[in-house]
Amino acid sequence: VIAKNITLNGNDHTITAKADQKPENDSATKQHVILVSGGADVVVNDLTVDGAGYAKHGIQAYTGSGTQTKLTLNNVTSQNNVGYGVVVNASEVKATNLNTNGNGWGGVNVDAKAATASFYMNGGNITEEWSVILDSAESGKNTLSITAGEFAGYVGANPESEKAEGNDIITVDGGTFSDAVAFIGNVPYYSLEAAVG
Repeated sequence: VIAKNITLNGNDHTITAKADQKPENDSATKQHVILVSGGADVVVNDLTVDGAGYAKHGIQAYTGSGTQTKLTLNNVTSQNNVGYGVVVNASEVKATNLNTNGNGWGGVNVDAKAATASFYMNGGNITEEWSVILDSAESGKNTLSITAGEFAGYVGANPESEKAEGNDIITVDGGTFSDAVAFIGNVPYYSLEAAVG
């Protein structure tokens, strides 16, 4: 748990979750390999986070109240987590060369249920079927900005979340979207019905 302003230089090392390190309770704040919270402004460089099938999410930026938590990821990989590789929960995450693989729920989750959440990506490879999912935007807006990167699956509002679908800002200036069937203003759409709508 990181709750103060720091820079974490991974030097190309790996942090791996282990079975005997799984918490006794199901508190979400203790199930991630790295949790950044408390309004901290954190930079993580050159690190691989491996949930090894034990961690809920690899990396989560979480804002409960007060100053928004900010996280910058440079050359980071998050893999093999039960949930998402990266979660942006009412926070701001900027990622350059972000790579995710083997995460059960998807690559990146952006959630504005509690407050505005923003995710900016410039390069990397998101390999999951649900690559970047924007969830409920009850109390803020989800902002997604992509300038580069490869996305093997769906990128956009959670199709099961009407609140997210109606309250998102998506800007795409580059990137490769394998599953998209249409583009409007560079924004990928995954069905003709969605594109026409």
